[in-house]
Amino acid sequence: MQLGAPYATVWAMFWIVAGAVLVVSGLAIAATAVRGARRAGSTGASGIAIAVGGGLLVWGAVALLVGLLTEG
Repeated sequence: MQLGAPYATVWAMFWIVAGAVLVVSGLAIAATAVRGARRAGSTGASGIAIAVGGGLLVWGAVALLVGLLTEG
């Protein structure tokens, strides 16, 4: 029995959960900013919120990919 195997699974599940949380958060932030920008006109804050949401989405996808690739 390998002693490191359960820890590798826990580590992979951590990245999967963290990636999923980042993806959902990024989508929510970006969608809310886009909806607000369409209603009240675009501001600099809307653009920054869209960029932050997109960045969270990208990094969440990377973390999710790392978790899925390291899952044993």
